[in-house]
Amino acid sequence: MRSTTRLLLSFALLLPLAGCVSSSDDPTIISEETKSSSVTAEMEIGRTLQILDRQVDKVVSLRSQPGQQAFAERKITESALRAAVGQNTDALLAVVADRTEPGRRRIAAKALAYADDPRVVPALAMALSAEPDSRVLVNALYALATIRSADTPTRPVVELASHVSADVRNHALMVLSHVILARRRAGKSPLDTSDRQLFGPALELSLFDPQDPFVRGHAAACAGALGDPRLVDTLLNLLRDSHPFVRTRTAIALSRIGDLKAMPALASIIDDTPRGSTRSAVVTALEALVERSGNTVPPTLGESEASWKQFLRNTYGR
Repeated sequence: MRSTTRLLLSFALLLPLAGCVSSSDDPTIISEETKSSSVTAEMEIGRTLQILDRQVDKVVSLRSQPGQQAFAERKITESALRAAVGQNTDALLAVVADRTEPGRRRIAAKALAYADDPRVVPALAMALSAEPDSRVLVNALYALATIRSADTPTRPVVELASHVSADVRNHALMVLSHVILARRRAGKSPLDTSDRQLFGPALELSLFDPQDPFVRGHAAACAGALGDPRLVDTLLNLLRDSHPFVRTRTAIALSRIGDLKAMPALASIIDDTPRGSTRSAVVTALEALVERSGNTVPPTLGESEASWKQFLRNTYGR
């Protein structure tokens, strides 16, 4: 059969049959046993993929839901998912490597986000190369973004930051934002010199993508992860973006870079920023910059724009 998965699983199932042929050594018997084993293995991996697909989708859905009940349910579901993926990692890796089965590859790539196996990251990175199916790309990128390994090869991901599909670009930027931070924590260079040169133009275009706010937001997260002070002015312009996701990621990025000149701009958008997590991100970014400068944030400031502006004038003359 043409599927790598079918061959691997059939071979594994046939191993116990060696030396167990009937005394007649009838090749017809072997053929029938082989066929039955192949069909059984094919059905089993198909059922397993369906179950894993539903579990991953449930975890993703629960992650977007607020409240302790959703959090507790997600943890339980994710624990069961990791156990199931761990039991089927070999088969999932075989599916991801088999380019003749795009439907199954999409599910396997997504499920491998929950594998604890050093083979997974290079396998997913390999799956990104010369892949025509954007859904396979998105799911492989989702997995790499979830794993957040400092060992993730960045070149194939950087190349996808300029992909024609906004969904692929969005996920590629998300991967890079996490991997760059992981590399810095591990004491590695955020990006190799050649990758940085390739990524620069794509990042600049993504920061002001006219259509997709999630591309802009994840691009801002990449800028913050890189920690390059030359990107501060660009981020200050992006801070005017009205989309909550973009504003949140931009505020966090500015706090990561740590340039104090971002404080007045952050303070000036507090009242114009929706209450909740987005406004909290802006204020938290301000607090981080103040603390980085060696000062203490008065607890009375809260989320009042007027109070913050007065504090900055008194403390920094700004």
